[in-house]
Amino acid sequence: MRKVWIVDDEEWTRISIREQIDWAALGMEVAGEARNGRAALEGIRQSPPDILLTDIRMPVMDGMALLEQVHQEFPGIVPIVLSGYSEFEYAKKAIVYGVFDYILKPIDEEQLAATLRRAAERLNEEDNRKNELVEMKIRINESGPLTKERALTRLVTEPGLGEEARRQALRKGGFAEEPEGRRQALAFEAANFADVATRKYGGDEGLASFALLNVLEELLQPFGRGVFFRRFGRQNEFVWLRAIPAEEDESEFDGFFGKLEGMLARLTELTGFRLYAGVGREFASLRGASGSYAEANEAVRNAGIVHRGPIVHSDEVSGRNEYYRYPVDKEKMLLHCLENGYKEQALDMIDELFREWTGSETIHPGSIRETMDELKVGIRKMLKKHGVALEQVTGEAAYDADGAEYRSFERMRQRLVRTIERVSDYMSASRKVGARKAIEDIVQYLQRHYAEEISLHAVSERFHLNPAYLSRLFKSETGQTFNDYLSRVRLDATVELLRNEQLKVSDIASLVGYENANYFLKKFKDFYGCTPSEYRNRHFR
Repeated sequence: MRKVWIVDDEEWTRISIREQIDWAALGMEVAGEARNGRAALEGIRQSPPDILLTDIRMPVMDGMALLEQVHQEFPGIVPIVLSGYSEFEYAKKAIVYGVFDYILKPIDEEQLAATLRRAAERLNEEDNRKNELVEMKIRINESGPLTKERALTRLVTEPGLGEEARRQALRKGGFAEEPEGRRQALAFEAANFADVATRKYGGDEGLASFALLNVLEELLQPFGRGVFFRRFGRQNEFVWLRAIPAEEDESEFDGFFGKLEGMLARLTELTGFRLYAGVGREFASLRGASGSYAEANEAVRNAGIVHRGPIVHSDEVSGRNEYYRYPVDKEKMLLHCLENGYKEQALDMIDELFREWTGSETIHPGSIRETMDELKVGIRKMLKKHGVALEQVTGEAAYDADGAEYRSFERMRQRLVRTIERVSDYMSASRKVGARKAIEDIVQYLQRHYAEEISLHAVSERFHLNPAYLSRLFKSETGQTFNDYLSRVRLDATVELLRNEQLKVSDIASLVGYENANYFLKKFKDFYGCTPSEYRNRHFR
């Protein structure tokens, strides 16, 4: 599905475009709308569309300014300008911003649909050209790079590699002999790899990985010597064994990593991939590469937890040595809230938990992940008691295939909040259905057994409910208290029995469940305003 943004300060125009165009038939969907350029730009930066429909004259930021900014930041977006006749000459100046076409207002539905189809065709042609180039590169370079990837991956992932195996790996990795000088391992991962692969590469992660590999390798070239490769067998893991210049000292590190951060920002602009970089310690011999890489890999794995920026040093992870454990009483309270459908209380507890985590600089990320797992296990066990699996309730797999949900606080929180909301809604709906059924059964029981000795406590035991809970539930479902409802059932039965003049009033009292005749007479008079005998004389004689 191609994504389209509609930007126009006239609400009716936006509604008209959204409702009159058959988007599904065009293979498109409206991904966002805005009434001015500034609001549109904020949304586009969050989720870039394929096609932009924009007016020219708008408040805050007009269409020309929006087109200029989009052209700079997202050159792959296809812009289509909507303009009135009086604006047309002015709007044509936007050609420098890569405008695909112009639609005059009032907008003709068929003309707009035809223009959108042509825009989609151009996007498809560009995608095909890109894919052909990438596939050609893959075919040309397939054998050599894969051998090199495998060899270099062994160097950084097998610390116990024997001397002969190490020499072979060096040779296949492109080294005639072991290089001299200081080095440092950096590990790169895209936080949104799966999303971009789906959106821009049709779900082909191999193609997405190859494209990212080439762009990243090219952008790293100005940073000096080093060996860059993709970890063998991993589409979203890249390694750079950086050669540190002999003259570089600690005072120059900040400048280097500042430039590296700028490069990562540029890569995001070009490709849409948001990369994290993990940095390991220096090593003088390639025997130390595996240790440095292990540190870099651990750093990048925890980047979204321990750091706000895209580059994380290994000591930022190793320096966190506090083991966190969620208090047992809080976990019980959270599960209680979920089981009873108290969604807001459960969400408040999750907010409190993440405030504690994000506010700490000492909690180790591993213990945070373990806590997430423990909460998930607790929720799963609670649902199992009710005969349903967690995946059935949430509609999601228990874990992301690439482990992305645990890579940042933002993703962890989104996933946990989504789980809490869906489980709470499910339990709330289930309890309502179950409660309604329980009250229906109890009402039928009272109507059949009113003549017997009945109490709230006895009925609670019979139906395995807490008396206080039953009392609240009964009032909620019927609008009457348990005792008032039982009295009404008995008094209704009394009226029917009064039709039989052969029955004495004292006999009727015991037949409807009242052992104390005086209490029966009082209840009847309180409700009907007369005694049973007076009622019989008025209505049945």
